[in-house]
Amino acid sequence: MYKELNLAEQLHEWSKIKFVLCFLLSGSEPLENSLNLHEIQALNMFISVLTTPIGRMVIRADEQAVFYIGFPEATPEELPSELTTEAAKQMQEYFDGNREHFDFLFQQQGTEFQQRVWKELQNVKPANPISYAALSRKMNNPLAIRAIASANGKNNLMIVIPCHRIIGSDGKLVGYAGGLWRKKWLLEHESSMMKAGRQF
Repeated sequence: MYKELNLAEQLHEWSKIKFVLCFLLSGSEPLENSLNLHEIQALNMFISVLTTPIGRMVIRADEQAVFYIGFPEATPEELPSELTTEAAKQMQEYFDGNREHFDFLFQQQGTEFQQRVWKELQNVKPANPISYAALSRKMNNPLAIRAIASANGKNNLMIVIPCHRIIGSDGKLVGYAGGLWRKKWLLEHESSMMKAGRQF
């Protein structure tokens, strides 16, 4: 049966539509600056912002899990939850050199193949970067290098799912959504943290 929405319900539905449209138009980064705090709260979305040596990190979550960690050009207003606050705390420990792994809840949407790639990325240890070719062999799919690279590029959980640990077969840095300078910093930070002494 069709239910006529009252004004409050209409505004709530419009907020959800607005968020989805922003997400689609901006690729992997919703334009939170087009949403006010009331709209963000209505969507059950929470945001924490962390100042790091490589820029302002934005952490987004719903009520269940963190679904975005990255460095968007525009920094949204904070609307933290217990989950985003814990995630920010653990990320700070990582940048301080005191944490290698993360145990807060995180999840992102993706195809079955993308989920497999992201799961395998979590097995790449700090200070031990590997190539796309090596990653494809680990996945028993040596011909899927291009598809693996594409899935790597669609990762929206930077550092937690360590796509920065994938380098070229010749040891050179290759594309990174956060910028190669951030990738270089992260790899050298982890090398220092693990006392590997490797430069990139």
